[in-house]
Amino acid sequence: GLGLSISHKIIVEKHQGCLGCVSEPGQGTEFWIELPTGG
Repeated sequence: GLGLSISHKIIVEKHQGCLGCVSEPGQGTEFWIELPTGG
């Protein structure tokens, strides 16, 4: 959906992070994000 597209722009393009998901039929969907630390 549109929300996922916006999330991708912010997380990946602006913050150089990662966005992903795992979906299991009948079990649901898990979304995850990883953001770099400012170290």
